[in-house]
This record gives sequence, C-alpha cells and structure tokens, in this order.
Amino acid sequence: MSFHEFLLVPQFPGSFIPMNNDQRIQVLQELADTLSRRRLLVPARMLLDVVAPLGVMASQVALFAQPFLPHSRWRAYVAALDDEYGWKVLHHMVDQRDS
Repeated sequence: MSFHEFLLVPQFPGSFIPMNNDQRIQVLQELADTLSRRRLLVPARMLLDVVAPLGVMASQVALFAQPFLPHSRWRAYVAALDDEYGWKVLHHMVDQRDS
C-alpha cells in the first residue's frame, strides 16, 4: 500500500487513524453537498479555479491549518485536501454540481 493511499485524520488530540481513498471521496462528497445545500457552489468554484494552479501550495496551507482547527468535521475536510489530488477531486465534484 502506497503512502498516498492514507491520510492522517485526528479523532482526538494526539490520535490519528488512516483514511483511505474511499473515505477521502466520501468526505469530499459531503463537503460538496454542503456547499451545494448552502448555495455556495459559485464562490467555491471561483476559489477552486484560483487555487488549481497552486495545488501543492494550497495543500501545504491545509496541512499548516490542521492543528488550529477544532476537533470537528473541519479536520476531516482539511485532511482530505492535504494533497493536489484532493483539490482536483473537490473541483470536479463542484463542477458537476454547478453544471
């Protein structure tokens, strides 16, 4: 199993469990559904269009922000976006819902 098949998602302080690609997709679908439900697809799509060329840097910002987030669903979102693949998947999901 490769390194990219796992993400570290904190369950409580000091504890991490692996997140596989299926779990990552599920978390990103929940995020895209939330954006759709709150009618934020257009602003999200604009932000993702800006972030797309800076995927590596956006991933590093997400990793940097992780310790500052409360132990909630936001941690799972940040963990799912910790590499370029996560950003691309979210961008594709937002594009599908916005069309």
